[in-house]
Amino acid sequence: MWRPVELRVRSSASIIGHHIRTDSLTGTTASLTVLVETDASGAGTDEPAGLETDTVNVGTDKSAGLETDTVNAGTDEPAGLETDTVNAGTDEPATLETDTVNAGTDEPATLETDTVNAGTDSPGVALDARLTLTSPSGVAHIFSFPVGTPTSLTVEQAELWWTHDLGTPSLYDVTIELLGPDGAVLDRLEDRVGLRTIEIDRSPDPEGGRLFRFLLNGVPIFARGAAWLPADMLLGSVSDERYRSLITLARDGNMNMLRIWGGGIYEQDAFYSLTDELGVLVWQDFAFACIDYPSDDPVLRREVTLEAEYQVTRLRNRASLAVWSGNNEVQLIHGFAYQGYEPGNWGYDFFHQILPETVERLDGAVPYWPGSPWGEDEFEGWMAVNGVRDGDRHAWEVWHGFDFGAGGGPYDEPGQARHHRRYANDLGKFISEFGIHASPALETLQRWIPAGHLSIHSESFDAHNKDHPKNKGDAVLEIVTGLPTTMREYVDFTMAAQAEGLKFGVEHYRRRQPHCSGTLVWQFNDVWPGFSWSMVDHDLVPKSSWYALRRAYAPVVASFAETAGGLELWVSNSTPSPVRTTAVLDLTDAAGVVLGSREVPVELEPGESKRVWARSERLRTGAWAWVRSHDNTFPPNRVFGGEVRDLQLTGEAPKWTVSRTGATTASVTVHATSLTYQARVSAGVPGARYSDNYLDLRPGDEVVVTVDGLPENFDPATIVVETYGS
Repeated sequence: MWRPVELRVRSSASIIGHHIRTDSLTGTTASLTVLVETDASGAGTDEPAGLETDTVNVGTDKSAGLETDTVNAGTDEPAGLETDTVNAGTDEPATLETDTVNAGTDEPATLETDTVNAGTDSPGVALDARLTLTSPSGVAHIFSFPVGTPTSLTVEQAELWWTHDLGTPSLYDVTIELLGPDGAVLDRLEDRVGLRTIEIDRSPDPEGGRLFRFLLNGVPIFARGAAWLPADMLLGSVSDERYRSLITLARDGNMNMLRIWGGGIYEQDAFYSLTDELGVLVWQDFAFACIDYPSDDPVLRREVTLEAEYQVTRLRNRASLAVWSGNNEVQLIHGFAYQGYEPGNWGYDFFHQILPETVERLDGAVPYWPGSPWGEDEFEGWMAVNGVRDGDRHAWEVWHGFDFGAGGGPYDEPGQARHHRRYANDLGKFISEFGIHASPALETLQRWIPAGHLSIHSESFDAHNKDHPKNKGDAVLEIVTGLPTTMREYVDFTMAAQAEGLKFGVEHYRRRQPHCSGTLVWQFNDVWPGFSWSMVDHDLVPKSSWYALRRAYAPVVASFAETAGGLELWVSNSTPSPVRTTAVLDLTDAAGVVLGSREVPVELEPGESKRVWARSERLRTGAWAWVRSHDNTFPPNRVFGGEVRDLQLTGEAPKWTVSRTGATTASVTVHATSLTYQARVSAGVPGARYSDNYLDLRPGDEVVVTVDGLPENFDPATIVVETYGS
């Protein structure tokens, strides 16, 4: 029997997007713009929609028909059927025709849908949103406003989001409720947001050119961090726990920024939740890298627009998001090839039109930067894209050995052209990429390369190195450490060369604050267990460079600069507070015997870096200078004359004792009996974490290293102390 079925529409709507943006800060008051977007259209109407066939008859005044074989067959009850389809544009009731609908009854069947009757002649009813922002201290701020329109709000006594080094990364709990005309809650959304402002200061630099520095809540910061790569080649295998382990290592390494490289991916939500929580800023490249793109192709233009709209909308509420960058090295490589950046079919419209317009339209608060690197300076011409007078730059003079814009040279030997001392020529404003290769831990290599294939430059060894040529680093090792002959030496020598080189570079750039305002090392992590520029290997084992940079990335750092005529001591303050302390300076001979000491008063303003001591005599080869502070304002540091290979090391291992302090923790007391370079505590398991490691010790020095993450019921005898080359 064919029977008509009336379609009754239940009014409903859902939240499909939201944006909570901090526009400005006045004292402790935050001014916000809030937008709640819904899928509602004509909500609140009781007009029926028409539905008669398998396809909705949109834009007609006739009823639509839908045929089905069985709907409530054999019952006297009306048929109930829920559908998301709406008979838009009709004034007629919906009719459902079927072979068997409510068979045995003369009553019409009823078809119900939750979808709003869009396009009806009945007027729509405006919906409201109720926003509750609950601060970390428990204060609730409640606002109501219409959906679909940006609304200005203020939060008094705002608890601001800061990077972990400047304060607390405070996050507000967010509840958004969508309210119907009768006040009923139609939908609900929960989130966490941080209240903060972020901008890039490009004001004139008295040194020449323009600054490039981030202002967080109006406070200038020195960005200290590294480039983030996908956490595994198998993207779907990355667990939330792996994200937490890696980002915690970044925070504990005194990093306040990670740069998501444009050759990687837009990261999972878990990544950004953790950077929000742990107080680490994110430099986000759009996913373009290293080639020209056919930006005149209309299909590709649409894909790029849709991708940008999706990702900007997805990430715009993240407190840790500091900048959207158009790409990685597209302009750099295009400029080197064509000596210019004129508009054309190479990606220009993507990076200078589509992407910035999308960021402004859908976000409006996080700054956009055309690419990494990028700069605009008439004096430097087409080289300004990686120049030293404006913007950010990639400092690949070191390691690759070519002039990428910082000058230096010429050099007679490849090793000298690639040597880390070349960083001293670089006067860049923000160094967003620079790096040096090093091996993973020997235990990591042993887990991934069969013993019979694990030898220097074996076929398997070189297959795990994706740089070219495979022996590029050997020319540097020959100068810094000497060439290794065993795998143990290769691991130690490359780690030492990387640690000394990155330490040298970061200290140089920090001494230039505020003319230089950031260093992001290439690279933080590894996508697979190979030889690379990473400071944390694939098994999450920090290399020597991670510990060296944790000291160099401390908020206040003391560092030595060797000049043509002598030696200088500098202190750099990257905090928003003045520094008043005393530096204790020791000069020792090649055996670590103290030749002289002095105390140096230190007074620095916020963001200041200055020389506090100097002498007109260079260190002799193998001699050392050491610095510390009585009140631990900055971590201990040192410099030695010459190269690592010039150090007069006895090879005598320190004495140590191990005490169990818990089921998975231990305390290791290390006592040096001679000058010791890069003493390291090792438990031989990748999950172990050390309070410090790769330590330089003078005769008689004693340090305590705590270890956690050990296997339950571990054997203390398996924890050993090793030294460089041992």
